[in-house]
Amino acid sequence: MIHFKYDVCIITSKECGNNNHWNEHFVISNALPENLEKSSKNSTEKGEISILPLVSHWSWSGIRQILKEIKKMKPDIVLIQYVPNMYNYFGVPVWVIALVLLIKLFGYKLAVEFHEVAIFVSSGIKYLPIAVLQRCIAYTLCLFADVCFTSMTGYSRMLQFWNKNIRVIPVGSNIIVKDPKSSLLRKEISALKNELSEKKYFMLSSFGSSADYRGHNILLNVIKKEKSLKFIFIGEGPQISKRAEELGIKDRVLVTGHLKSDIVYKYLAISDLFICLNVAPKSGIGMKSCALMAAFYAGLPILGYKGIFTETAILKHLENVFLIENCNEIQLHEAIREVMNNDVLKQKLRKGACKLFNEYIAWDRIAEEFIKGFKSINR
Repeated sequence: MIHFKYDVCIITSKECGNNNHWNEHFVISNALPENLEKSSKNSTEKGEISILPLVSHWSWSGIRQILKEIKKMKPDIVLIQYVPNMYNYFGVPVWVIALVLLIKLFGYKLAVEFHEVAIFVSSGIKYLPIAVLQRCIAYTLCLFADVCFTSMTGYSRMLQFWNKNIRVIPVGSNIIVKDPKSSLLRKEISALKNELSEKKYFMLSSFGSSADYRGHNILLNVIKKEKSLKFIFIGEGPQISKRAEELGIKDRVLVTGHLKSDIVYKYLAISDLFICLNVAPKSGIGMKSCALMAAFYAGLPILGYKGIFTETAILKHLENVFLIENCNEIQLHEAIREVMNNDVLKQKLRKGACKLFNEYIAWDRIAEEFIKGFKSINR
């Protein structure tokens, strides 16, 4: 995407948004000068992409090291991928402000990609100072950025006072297969379904985090009541396995553990309905979820909780998703049964999901939108 248009240096974390990894941060550039000193034997080059592990911890010396490499790269644009907890254990990365100010002082064009902005003020009095500080940091980054990108209009509204050049672009699917329509892949998917003896069940699936706020306990209670349901959770979910055993439904709940991308796609493909709830703090189904984008990529019917971050102009009830207003057992059970017993609705939701993906979420569409943003600051 970047190579054909602009030389972009991307500052990000090794594990974007993963709360278990705080230490290693990277500068990524797609077109490094030949004489660039490789500061780490772990440097990796893939085609036009070079990945440089640079910073072991955030400090003044770390910022100086990043700036030194940026000066050698001489990129057209420096882009910071921002999630508060990516750069600070407590989610208050004040050092990022210093880095941004120096990047601007040295005359570089700055883009900031906000995957998250700040925690809810309503998270509790204990977290109020963090919520306020996170907003101050985000607003400062936004103020000095030449262009901002974010995945949701809700975040855009939070930031628009501080920057008028904000582009709303969905995250892309982190699950991609070479040829999803190949006959070989179709045979492998069919074999997997036969192996698991899933034909007699209506298969539900979910992917990604198994944290309590995802609402899996509500779903498991529904599965206990509805004997025709089976649930595949794609990822690590020991608490899901434990709860399923407590409910006596372990035989109808499969937790796959960590899988490679192509295997994840196969498990998605054998499911009949993808579930995305995100019940706390009432955020709901939203466009910043890579797992949700993977479900759209697989062309699945999707059932989601309509929360404060659900963009109904994009996620349209009974068109490309099935939305429930209240995430409780009764409404979730009724919604699942409605989709399960209506083949016409299932097919409509599948077509709607494919249409939305191709027109809005596909990586080439995302690339086009980023390029438009870069053009807006390089006229």
